[in-house]
Amino acid sequence: MAVDELADELGPSLAVRLRLMVSELIGNAVVHSGTGGRGLVELELLIADDRVRVTVSDHGHGFEKVAAPTDPLRPGQRGLQIVEGMRDRWDVIGNGKTRVWLEVDRPTA
Repeated sequence: MAVDELADELGPSLAVRLRLMVSELIGNAVVHSGTGGRGLVELELLIADDRVRVTVSDHGHGFEKVAAPTDPLRPGQRGLQIVEGMRDRWDVIGNGKTRVWLEVDRPTA
């Protein structure tokens, strides 16, 4: 996975967090984009001194960012719950292409 290639630069703790969130976002894009698993899914990782930004894009129909379900036994939406709990900021942008981005602050030295 792309995050693994950056583990030395990110540090072990941040690399593990990002690996899980990227996996969830890519899985959601493949399953829910409506492209039948045949569409293009793009991953962009930007590393700055103070944060890491991840963007996952697909050509699906998009979705509305909603509050996490209150029923933990309700099927689905676990991936976004994981992202919600592990990120510092995130959002969904849709305008012909769905982009889900998240940012994680990097610890200061």
